Order: sequence, then C-alpha cells, then structure tokens
Amino acid sequence: MFGRGWVAAQATIVARSPSKGLLGAKVRGQAGQEIRYDFVVDVEPPEGSPTFRSEFEGPWDQNTVGGFKAPDVGTVVRVQFNPKTGEVKFDPADRTVFRDARALRKAEADYLGDVRDAPAGRPGASDAVQALSQLGRSGPPTDDQMRFADDTFQTALASAQAAVEEYGNAKRAGDTANLGHLKYAAEAGNTEVQSLNAEFQRLARLRPDWKRS
Repeated sequence: MFGRGWVAAQATIVARSPSKGLLGAKVRGQAGQEIRYDFVVDVEPPEGSPTFRSEFEGPWDQNTVGGFKAPDVGTVVRVQFNPKTGEVKFDPADRTVFRDARALRKAEADYLGDVRDAPAGRPGASDAVQALSQLGRSGPPTDDQMRFADDTFQTALASAQAAVEEYGNAKRAGDTANLGHLKYAAEAGNTEVQSLNAEFQRLARLRPDWKRS
C-alpha cells in the first residue's frame, strides 16, 4: 500500500499523446520546453487480479536532468492505483520515469573521470588497432594476417555491441550506479570498432582476392 488506498502495480504504456489545454497542447516554459502527456496504460495488479486499462494525465515533463521523463509506448513502468476510484498515477520511486538529478550528475562525473584517466593520444588507438596498423606495410598481408585482422575486428564488434546493450539497459532501467562508466565503455568500444574497421578495409584493399571462410 502507498498512502490511503493506493496499491503498487506494474503497467505497460499503450499510448501517449500531448495533453490538451484551452490553447492546444499543454506546454510551458521557454520555447515550450515543458509538456504534459495523457497516457493509456495496461495495469497488472498484484496477487493475480485481472489486468485493466486506464487513461490518466502524467506530470510535467521538464526536459531537464532531473524530474519526470515521459516514458515511450511499450515501456514497462511502476504505478500506483486506487482500487476504489480506478485512479492511476506513476510511482515517484520508479527511476525509469522520475530521474534522480544527483545520481545522474554523479554518472556524468564518472564518465568524464574515465575520459580523463584514459591514455592520451588518438581515440581508438588500442593495442589491437596498433597491431593491425603494422600489417601490410611491406606488401600484401598473408591469409593468416587477414584472418587475424578479421577475427580481431569481429571480437571487438561483439564486445562493443554488448557494451552498448548494457549501457542501454541500465539507462532504460534507471540504474545510475555505474551509468557513467558504462557510457564510457560503450563509446570507447564504438571508437575502437571504427578504427579497426578502417584498418581492416585498408588490408582488404591490398588483398581483393581474400574471402572470409
């Protein structure tokens, strides 16, 4: 229970549209930076009670680092509902929609700290990139060297994709504990993949006959 008569539940966003006021969509602030939305949600009550659909108006989306962030269609969120009145509202403790400004500022500080502590030099110039950059300098690369370059690129690509997915999952879940570090890892992985791809393409131009087996 939350307060008088409110029950915690999970809900899926089915539809979202700007709330209507006397002059159109409800917006405020400079250049309409704050907006309110009407939501249609499917609420899943606890203890096996049947799912029900409800429509309600959300808080102001302030479009800032903290405060409410309107969830997209398909997002699963935590809500509170009143069984007697049928009212539904977002759970203010749900970090997927109510952003913790202090935690997000810490995450950004973590990210900047990782960037600061990274070795100086050209972004993406990892040991793997350096190794590939030495190939094909005195003649076309051998089959073994091409396979090595391809394996190196594919391994880095898989790692970067996993890092991006982990960062995205944490961001969507509102898990800010390691968000800054995950952001750095995702960006660093993508940068390395771009550099490795450039080196692999250079080698492939030297060996147009080589085919991935």
